[in-house]
Amino acid sequence: MKTSLNKEKKYQKEILKFKGEKWNFIKERMLTNSKIYKSIDGLKYLHIGNNKNIKKEALCIKKIKRLGFPIPELLEYDKTKKQSYYIEKSAGDKSFGDKFYKEYFSQSKINSNTLESMCDVVCLFLRSQIRSSDYFNSKYDLRKNIMLKNILVENPDLNHIKVELCVSKIENRLYSLPTTFSHGDLTPRNIFENGIIDIEFNSIMPVGYDVLTLPIMERFWGFKKNKNETYENFYLSEKQISHYFKRIEAEAKINGIKDFLTFRNDFILLKAIWSLANEKYSAKKSGDTSKLNFRKKILIYCIDKYLNNEMIETKKFKTFITI
Repeated sequence: MKTSLNKEKKYQKEILKFKGEKWNFIKERMLTNSKIYKSIDGLKYLHIGNNKNIKKEALCIKKIKRLGFPIPELLEYDKTKKQSYYIEKSAGDKSFGDKFYKEYFSQSKINSNTLESMCDVVCLFLRSQIRSSDYFNSKYDLRKNIMLKNILVENPDLNHIKVELCVSKIENRLYSLPTTFSHGDLTPRNIFENGIIDIEFNSIMPVGYDVLTLPIMERFWGFKKNKNETYENFYLSEKQISHYFKRIEAEAKINGIKDFLTFRNDFILLKAIWSLANEKYSAKKSGDTSKLNFRKKILIYCIDKYLNNEMIETKKFKTFITI
């Protein structure tokens, strides 16, 4: 597997020459020590990097594709002594995150038809999760999957007793839910009309961890970019979120899971914990603490609401923004 890198000023980005083709650099993924490239024609994506991580991801894609999950087809996988790679079909030109951003930027709202299309893909994903749960019916380490140890080590100022009370309560409550393949970072940014991408954070988790937090994940990006802007690219209205939950609840009920929405608070709190992972390190490295402080305030708010048996209102996350 021979590769060569060169810079083309014309595109102002890294171009990889690989297997007789040119590939545009998309992003680097620190967790899996890998890089993602897109073919010039936009029809394929190349993932290349650490042997162990790439192999694990490629095998996972083959497995869940076979189980009916809406993900792009794996076209090729191979390895050398130093690196592995896999090539997958493109899931489309624009993610729903891109579409939401364009609509929200131009008209301050997201079109109902666009939201409905995303719901269709998510319902198929949830259906696959539930129907394949017997296949993934194994023990899971919730604390490891939400990176709890990292959060507690990096944030000694958090009330660790309260965090432990919350996590223990959640573990007991989620016992009734089936376990399944979990994407781990399911947001509109990773969902296309033809499938779901980026399974970097995948694990085995209770059904609901992905889909019950999806519509509010963008709200974790509400911290300041500058005096007048935040990193939040779009905002689903409460009415739209309510519609999304109705679609998801109906899909869960059809597939044998009742009272699905009663676990919303549990999963939102777990995501609030997970979202804080490694942020202390990132803040120290960049010198910018806005993201760390914003997400820490969210977590403290979620903990207090959860322990008081009150609904976590994610629309209030905006009140934690500081200049």
